Parts: sequence; structure tokens; C-alpha cells
Amino acid sequence: MKHITLCAESNDGVNIIFENLKTAMENMVRELPINNKELLILKSIMDSEDITSAEISEMFSVSKAAVSQFVSSLENRGYLKRRLSDKDRRRIYFDITDTGRELVRMTDEYIAGSINIVKENLGEKDYKTMTELLKKTTKILAEISGDKRYIPASGAANIK
Repeated sequence: MKHITLCAESNDGVNIIFENLKTAMENMVRELPINNKELLILKSIMDSEDITSAEISEMFSVSKAAVSQFVSSLENRGYLKRRLSDKDRRRIYFDITDTGRELVRMTDEYIAGSINIVKENLGEKDYKTMTELLKKTTKILAEISGDKRYIPASGAANIK
């Protein structure tokens, strides 16, 4: 709470919004069997045909050792599996399992349900205004920071 109070005194509330959004997302996945980073890694693997640990490391700005731990944990729980490249046996790719796909689907539904509650409480007009402003803010912040993970086409960002 002290952090939020300091933010409120130092600016117009943007930090409060981002901090609360981050906390809300963390709380949403807290009840799930995986954490935020693991979910993002699973989604990345699901969206990519051939993805390596080095690419995941770069994508999420985490060390290769951390990616190795995340991947091992996800593999041990049956959410993904490793696959050797047909062209270069030194390259290891990751594939999401049916169990992992189901977990991502469940998680997406859970998060969408939570977002719908926000939407219902704000009303259509305010919700649309909020999302447009958050997209613009995220894009500006990504440009300022040089963050290459921003995805302009979808209007979303992979936020840590």
C-alpha cells in the first residue's frame, strides 16, 4: 500500500493503474496451477511452430537458466514436451501438449470472465475508452523503452 500512496503523490495515477492491473492479473492466475510467466511461455509455444529457449529468453527478458527452469517445470507437469530439430540435432524446440492447450483455454476463459465483470461494471462506453487509452499508453511506453514485444496489430502487449 505504501507504494501506491507514493505513486499517487508523485503523478496523476498512471502508476496506480498499471500496478493495480498487474496485481489483478497476478491474482487472477494465482488460483491456477501455473504462474504468469509459465502461462506466457505456454501461449508463446502454442503460437509458434518452432521456438527455442533462447527465443523465449529474449521474448520475455529472462535468463536462459530461468527459461530452463520454467520449461522443466511445465514439462514435468505434462504441459509441454521437447522436440529435437530435424535439421540440427543440437536445437531443441518445444511443443504444447493437449493438457497444456486445455490449461491455456481454461485460463483464457477465466481471465475473459474477469474482464467481462470489469466491462459490465464500467459500462460499454467507459470500457471502450479505457481500453483505447491503455492501448495508446502501452504503445507510447513501449516506444519510449524500446520494448520490441509490443504488438501493434492486436493493440496488446506482453507485459511482465
